[in-house]
Order: sequence, then structure tokens, then C-alpha cells
Amino acid sequence: MKQALIRRFSLTERLAHWVNALGFLTCLATGTVMAFKARIGITQDALAIIRNVHLTGASVFVLGPMIVWLTGRTGEMFRWIRDALRWTWSDIVWLLCPLFRAVRWSVRIPAADRFNAGQKINVAGMFVIKWTAAATGLVMWRGHGWLAAHQVHLLAFLLAFPLLGGHLFMAVLNPRTNHSLRGMIGGWVREDWARHHHGRWIEREGQRIERRTVDTRPPAATGSTGAEMPAADPVKG
Repeated sequence: MKQALIRRFSLTERLAHWVNALGFLTCLATGTVMAFKARIGITQDALAIIRNVHLTGASVFVLGPMIVWLTGRTGEMFRWIRDALRWTWSDIVWLLCPLFRAVRWSVRIPAADRFNAGQKINVAGMFVIKWTAAATGLVMWRGHGWLAAHQVHLLAFLLAFPLLGGHLFMAVLNPRTNHSLRGMIGGWVREDWARHHHGRWIEREGQRIERRTVDTRPPAATGSTGAEMPAADPVKG
């Protein structure tokens, strides 16, 4: 049985995402330890190491994706930013659909673009948290205005948890949407899944999206060792 796939994310986009995730999770983990150092009873030597790891993670979090963008395909990243930050009336309706349904209004969920409204909120929230944490962290590191910067830094830290929780639920735990993780790991997703969840993007980009087909039968059934059956002429975007 053949299955149609489309390329959802390029190598540059995937690398930028995972470098960002590595820096973010490092900061979150080490920040949690430092926030509860009194309860944990951590030694000063260990705390000094954790602070250094935190600063390294912050550097990766802020600078890592920028380095990937500059050394990779910069045009792809500009398109990613455009798609993630562009809001339309359909996004507002998509976001309000659960509320409409709660009051029994019959509303058809509009087709989402490359990123749905929830994903766009996550991107915007992460952008605010990143640069707020970076600016306040720099102030704390230099030692001027430490108390106010620490309070704002802590607020950014607390806001990061619901964003991360929602992102992990939709990308990993929710069976209706966790197929998207395949796109962020290998770049490809099923075309039927993409049409259902991101129909406006498929409609807008059309043949500019790179496509291929794979044979989902086991190698014994296909008579070969490889399951992949690439399309004769994939169309590249």
C-alpha cells in the first residue's frame, strides 16, 4: 500500500527547533534546581556548576537558533517566521471555536495554515519568554538592578511551564495531533493528515510543497529490502 507524504519542515527548520529546545530545557531544568536550592539542600560547589550549565544553556537558547539560521537556508527561516507570526481572521475563529461550541453555536472550524492559532500563540509566547529571560538574565549577571530583574526573570520562568506543557501534550500525547512530531524529526508527514490539520497551507502552497510516496508493506511483501518508493519527480518548494 502506497502512502503520500509531504515535506513539512526542512533540515534548517528542524535543527533550529531542536537547538532551541535543548537550550530551553537546559535553562528550565537548571533554573528549577536554583529556584528550589534551599529545599534541595544543594552544596555551593554543585550550585556553581549548575549556574555555569544554566549560562551555557542560555547561550544555546538565545544564540543557537540564530547561528543555525545564518549558516543554513536563511530564506526558509524567514518563511517560517512569516508563517508563524501571520494572523488572519480564520485564526481568530479557529481559536474561538471551542467557546462557540460550548454555547451550542454551529461553527465550522476553518482550515488552518502551516501553523494553527495555538501553535502561533506558542511561538509568540516563546519569543517573549526568550528575550525577557535573556535581558533580565544579562542584568542579573552584570549585578545592576538585580532584584527587579530577578522578579521578571522568575515570572518568565513560571510562564514557560504552561507553554511547554501544552506543546508537549499536543506534539507527543494527543493521538490526533502527535503525528506532527514526525515532521519535526524526519521532516515528512502524511499528506492526508496535513490536509486535515493544515488544509489552508496545502491549498496555498499547492505544487510548491515537496512530495513523495512510500510503500507501507513490509519488505517481504514488496520483494525488496527498502520500503521507500520515491515519486518520480518530487516538486520542491
